Amino acid sequence: MFPIKNRAGLLLMGLLMMFTLGVMYTWSLFRVPILEQYAWSEGQLSVTFSIVTACFALGGLTGGKLGERFSSPVCVRIAAVLCLTGYVGASLLPADAQRALLLFYLFYGICTGLGIGIGYNGVIGSITASFSGNSGTVAGILLAAYGFSSMIVGQMIQEALSCAIPINGIFRCMGICLFLILMAGSFFLDTPHRTQSDSEKSIGSFTPKEMMCTPTFWMLLLWNIAMSSASLLILNCSADVAQFFGGTAAMGMILSVSNGICRSFIGNFFDRLGYKVVIPFISLAQVLAGATLLPGALQHSLAWIICGLLLCGIAYGGGITTNAAATRQLYGSQYYSTNFAIISLGVLPASMVNALLSGLLHPNASAGYEGLFLGVFCLAAFAQGIALILLFIRKN
Repeated sequence: MFPIKNRAGLLLMGLLMMFTLGVMYTWSLFRVPILEQYAWSEGQLSVTFSIVTACFALGGLTGGKLGERFSSPVCVRIAAVLCLTGYVGASLLPADAQRALLLFYLFYGICTGLGIGIGYNGVIGSITASFSGNSGTVAGILLAAYGFSSMIVGQMIQEALSCAIPINGIFRCMGICLFLILMAGSFFLDTPHRTQSDSEKSIGSFTPKEMMCTPTFWMLLLWNIAMSSASLLILNCSADVAQFFGGTAAMGMILSVSNGICRSFIGNFFDRLGYKVVIPFISLAQVLAGATLLPGALQHSLAWIICGLLLCGIAYGGGITTNAAATRQLYGSQYYSTNFAIISLGVLPASMVNALLSGLLHPNASAGYEGLFLGVFCLAAFAQGIALILLFIRKN
């Protein structure tokens, strides 16, 4: 290995790797070309992103466990191989539609989801460890690159599709690029030192078992599930939504961009004001997203739709950041990694809710989006109610 001792160089390498991993959120650009190429339904295809999201969460947990036995560079190399396998495998599907669907779930859904999750965990963990005094800011910068990827790479993918480049060729190119950048970058990463300072061994820290015995844990988990479910309903088809209302597919990527950019700001907001202010604020952003998207659909207004997508991205990115910060504030630092991984697994039931509601509320491409947007609003209102209950429990 050749660890970069210059912290600016290390951060730039991390930005490149996180930018590459952000291609996960370009999924909605592929929906229409895939449906044209294979005889699959909208509901069957929606399951793919649910699998990717669930495997991304499992990949993060797996990456944390692998990091306890292996170095961060090794974890990133495992991620590189999985991403290559996933994208190249998805480009080599058989002609039989049913068999092709199952293999697509395996390669694009499971392999790429796990690969991106493991790589995400390895890169963030390794690089933020080198910026102990500014780890929150650095994590926010890395996550912004992760969010920007979908806008920039998404535009490139859209151009390639407009030039009649086969989707299979695009998948192969993405797999090879991910493999080369992650594999090369892994040789410049260093393994973080896993030492625990005396200040982190706080009396107020909860073990995972103790945490799961508290009512606040179940409220925070339920809030996470509701917020993630609402965001995934739109994240799964943001490009299609923008095009349906007269915009371009790249406009739909504003959700992923706002998701990435807001994370560092929400983290700073949380540090200054705490979960009692931030959790209701994030829930309100999701409520406003639904309340903006629904009239936008009824009036067929692209401006309202773009504003709704922007708010949805803020709520999604803010929710992820808030989960990380609230876990530490509520349950302490000593068992933080395991506790946060457990709370983050709320994305698994959220992905199942997404798959179910996507098929029910938007069964095909010709259907309008009013039902889907109403679903976002109802889930957001439920999350806001849970946030208020959480605050009441903590107060008493």
